[in-house]
Amino acid sequence: MKKLGATAEDLTGAWKKAEPTALGYLNRETPVRTGTLKGTNRGSKRQNSLYLYSGNNRKRKSKGSAFYAPFVQWGPQYTFYATRAVQKSENKVVNIVDDEMQKIIDRLGF
Repeated sequence: MKKLGATAEDLTGAWKKAEPTALGYLNRETPVRTGTLKGTNRGSKRQNSLYLYSGNNRKRKSKGSAFYAPFVQWGPQYTFYATRAVQKSENKVVNIVDDEMQKIIDRLGF
């Protein structure tokens, strides 16, 4: 796409449009006991992908700290909630990104 004239902002913007949908599915699949883990869900859009993150590496006890949550609080059987979220949201996210890419292609005149 870059060779055709698309900018990095164009490509990142396509993934940015899909991020709320993917995060919505991740939030629905995240196990909730205190809400701390769910509160750390976030996305990171790149030029060619969308990453979803949950938890963090903060070891101190503070608001939003969920270093322990996936394994200690819930156990290993619950650590696949992100995989389920990706599987459930995949078609919608692909459609959103495809629509955005088509808009870029149309704008570039191809």
